[in-house]
Amino acid sequence: MIQFNLNQDLANDLVNLPIVSCDEITKEPPELGVHSVPQHGVLGAMVWFAHEVTLNNQKCVIAMEWRSGYVMVFCGLTRLDFNNFEMLFTQRLWREACVITQLEAPLPEEDIAIITGLALELSQQQYFYVQANCSVQNQINQVNELLHQWVEEGNALPVGDEAALHFGLAANEMLRSRKDNSRSDVPIEVYRKFWLGFVLHVQDKYMQDRPVQPTDDPFCIKYQKLSTCLRDLPNSLDQTLQHEKQLNPSVKKNFRNNVIKVDFKAKR
Repeated sequence: MIQFNLNQDLANDLVNLPIVSCDEITKEPPELGVHSVPQHGVLGAMVWFAHEVTLNNQKCVIAMEWRSGYVMVFCGLTRLDFNNFEMLFTQRLWREACVITQLEAPLPEEDIAIITGLALELSQQQYFYVQANCSVQNQINQVNELLHQWVEEGNALPVGDEAALHFGLAANEMLRSRKDNSRSDVPIEVYRKFWLGFVLHVQDKYMQDRPVQPTDDPFCIKYQKLSTCLRDLPNSLDQTLQHEKQLNPSVKKNFRNNVIKVDFKAKR
């Protein structure tokens, strides 16, 4: 499940979606488990703040994942894009997850399938609220400033998945997690470790249910219970981040040199 917290401008453009305003939150049925943002972990949801901004007379959406501070941008949105925002976000979610988890080394095909499956599973239920958060607003404002600076320096507005990812990689490396977050890591690293941690979660769960036999095909066995594992998603990003210690700490952070070669000029 994904919970979106929108600013009013974006809520106005997502007119075809059921959106809950701040005044209506307390009226929601208990089964939706609506809580304040700091308590969202009990929901088992991935929480994103999404704000609409305007640049060069074009509408853009800056979406920030709550726990990691990871940002995705959607620029040059049309009425059709807003009408299909759920699918638009779903596609970008799994595509970027597959990219950032392979910036340092390619993943086996079965691991990519697990990441894709998780992204699609999370996206099956999307809930939209109009809620504000000062800390998040400050970070989104920073991204908005970077986006304006990007265009002012002669770069095209990052319309489309490839251009948006190119900008996002640069921006996410420069940002830091929220000040009220005990983790001050680069957002892209926290976000990447979430997805890789979930791969380990699925693998560990499968091994507990059925030890691998010498004759097993390692590619096929991970698919046999993938749907079962996806139904048993961790309750929050924090749970999967417990797997960080199992990741190889010696892998160098070389994506700036190998993937992007762009720097923002220092502000005067």
